[in-house]
Amino acid sequence: MVYFLRNCHGELHNSKDENYLMSPAVFDPDKAEGNYRAKENIIFLRHLWLDFENGDLRPHQVPDLFPYLRMVVTNSFQHTENKPRFRVVIPTTQTMTPEAYSIIYEGIAYKLEDAGYKTDRDKKSKARNEGKPKSGLDWSKAAPTSLFYLPCQAEIPVHSFFEIYSDAPRSALDPTTWIENSGHLIKAEEEERPTPREEGQLNQVAVDAAVAQWRESPAHAGEGGHRFFVLAVQLRSAGMDHYDIKATLNVEAAYGRSRKERKAQIRSIMNTLRAGR
Repeated sequence: MVYFLRNCHGELHNSKDENYLMSPAVFDPDKAEGNYRAKENIIFLRHLWLDFENGDLRPHQVPDLFPYLRMVVTNSFQHTENKPRFRVVIPTTQTMTPEAYSIIYEGIAYKLEDAGYKTDRDKKSKARNEGKPKSGLDWSKAAPTSLFYLPCQAEIPVHSFFEIYSDAPRSALDPTTWIENSGHLIKAEEEERPTPREEGQLNQVAVDAAVAQWRESPAHAGEGGHRFFVLAVQLRSAGMDHYDIKATLNVEAAYGRSRKERKAQIRSIMNTLRAGR
């Protein structure tokens, strides 16, 4: 991937619209009737793409905030030193479901906020981070269906750059591990975590807590897919094997706002979990 992106970066265009668009998602136009590039058309996603513009964060500062992640940092077409517009591409170790992609994207935003930058991803975060320098993270590109221009020379070529950060201890982002270790699986006030299980044992307390949290999902319209995926990850963290996770998801699908949609989601969730084991 890096070799391909580097080659693309050598291209010079008269306008950004001359360039090709790509997406981290692979779509099946026949998967959802009446759509060809909707979330329902996504088969899987690979790698994380982030756009930064009109912020106080400079390109060389992003790798310092994520010292253990491999990444490519490159200019956008309209980037200048005074008005930075740049893209960060973070390789992943496995494919992701749309729900996993969104959770990880939000995790990136949280880490930027923890570092003292605001992201304006919602009203609460905007109010909470008032007065902080702007990260410049373009939240309009957070959707897993987003399209991105391939790397190319900047409109003013002297402002072009393509930097690869891959030296040890950096490694590709592991989606499953990232989500399991996230303190923000669900946007809620931090609660006391269940007592960790002993090695090789199922932590039933954690299982019960995860199920109880999931069953509150009907009160959160539009978050069903996200919360159902989180349930699976939390069951895995509690020590449940894949067979029992799948069985539990089949039962718990009935407690969502759309049983049919949750049932249809189970296969992709299980594929993501298996890829991370």
